[in-house]
Amino acid sequence: MRKAMTKTMTQALSVPFFTYSDEMNATDLIALRKEIKRAHNTITMLPFFVKACSLAMVEYPIINSHVDGEVDNEGYIKQFVIKKSHNFSVAIASKDGLVVPNIKNIQ
Repeated sequence: MRKAMTKTMTQALSVPFFTYSDEMNATDLIALRKEIKRAHNTITMLPFFVKACSLAMVEYPIINSHVDGEVDNEGYIKQFVIKKSHNFSVAIASKDGLVVPNIKNIQ
């Protein structure tokens, strides 16, 4: 399993990525988390961020796409292939090492 994760994460290094940073007022989100936490004992912020990522993919589908590999004469990408499913992975350090769960079809 570790070999497969290492291979996948190494392949991911060859994929173009982007970084986006912003600030937000999370007061209501924190209050909601506290309310849910009281009723269900524990919940992290991760489910809220996963849902936010899925909503962003609906609004900006190019975020959830890949390049078909073809470029025009000037070197520009000809086509992006928009994926229908929203799959989300997050690397988590655990006592047993790095774990990368994949959550499928979060839309």
